[in-house]
Amino acid sequence: MKKLFPILAIPVISAIMFTSCRDDEPVEISTPGKVEFEFEYVWAAGEAPFALNKALFHMRTGDTLTFQAFKNYVSNIALKKDDGTYWTASDSYHLIDAADESSMKVVFTDVPAGTYTGVQLAVGVDSAANANGPGMGDLSQDKNMFR
Repeated sequence: MKKLFPILAIPVISAIMFTSCRDDEPVEISTPGKVEFEFEYVWAAGEAPFALNKALFHMRTGDTLTFQAFKNYVSNIALKKDDGTYWTASDSYHLIDAADESSMKVVFTDVPAGTYTGVQLAVGVDSAANANGPGMGDLSQDKNMFR
């Protein structure tokens, strides 16, 4: 491997999709319902599928990198309504783990009826939750994401 920094600058991109939704189409929920987010890791802007324990080649730099583990948090998920207000998921900290396929889907079952035109989220954990140390659920210390 030549240089580590250029590879780490853009190694993996996380893609997010509403199920049954196009990018330019609002999602209408007529009764309180379910919204699913599905995450997918992609290597170097779609050059190849991302996989753990596999040498991944970066065409632009000529470097390779092998991941034994890859995890990240997605947090503070909020859906934008057509009137400009937001529905915010409570305690919205989700660990996305490339080794655990079940973690790649985040489901909310209590979304109020309405028409939603966008989504807002953070990659990582906000400073308030981080300052509190290990928490419950995906923020618990047994997830090996807190030292």
